Amino acid sequence: MSEWAIGRKVMTWSLEETETKAGKGGCGAEPDSVNYRKLTDESSDPLATLQLVLTSQNVLSISKLSNRLPLPGGGRSTVSPSAVHAVWLQKLFWKGDPQLLKRPPQSDQDYLHAYDTCAKYLDRLVPADAIHFLDGITFSPDAAKNLSVQARLVVIKRASKALRQLAEKSRKKASDNSGEQEGTDPTGMTFDEALAHLQQSQAHLDTLSHAFILSLKDSQQEQQQRYSQLYDLSRSERSKICELAVTMATDGHPLEQIKELLRVAVGPLDLSVKTVFQEAVQRVVAAL
Repeated sequence: MSEWAIGRKVMTWSLEETETKAGKGGCGAEPDSVNYRKLTDESSDPLATLQLVLTSQNVLSISKLSNRLPLPGGGRSTVSPSAVHAVWLQKLFWKGDPQLLKRPPQSDQDYLHAYDTCAKYLDRLVPADAIHFLDGITFSPDAAKNLSVQARLVVIKRASKALRQLAEKSRKKASDNSGEQEGTDPTGMTFDEALAHLQQSQAHLDTLSHAFILSLKDSQQEQQQRYSQLYDLSRSERSKICELAVTMATDGHPLEQIKELLRVAVGPLDLSVKTVFQEAVQRVVAAL
């Protein structure tokens, strides 16, 4: 048996023990049971399996065992405690927790309270995992459907303040420990990069009130509404804006609409109408 298989077996035994203890003394809603078959399958994502059972009562103990679980792909990477906390926070935000958030959020105020609850644990996440969590609650289809733009903006602003404070703590810790690299997680993302990411998120959300984007959103045509949804979730990321612009071009929308889309989007897009239409023509020709 490989060391990874052994690690997954050990993790399985530990989770069985955790579940047994929870079953004896737990109160409130019981978490789903662990799918041990999936957890020991080296081709499956262990985080997706773990998320189903994570609660405020077990997340810390499970995260301490997480490095025994390899990530799929056949490499040497293992699950990190930060990643375990990140997927738990996603679950906490959307579904609540028997101890911390007894019912799933229903309104903007509920979601802001849910974020404030999650924010208490941001210091357990490396910058990249913090961004993954924050994007999931502000730039996912569920976020666009359930939270107002204003609520998403408030989350981004509060998160930016929290990450600035964590960055300062990281700098102080680095200065006290010579040789440590300041504020960098294993993926290479720094706190400054995470804050720049959130800055773009905020700037993009501000563009959702632009007349052109509102005209798409309020259109009676489903196609235009779909463009609005795609723009909303794009965060003005170059690849997504390019894809949307090319789609609009191949759908036969006028040059002025493509220009307006590129004008409204924020960030260093480095995209021109010429580039968009060249890509659109190539796709049409390839489809013939």
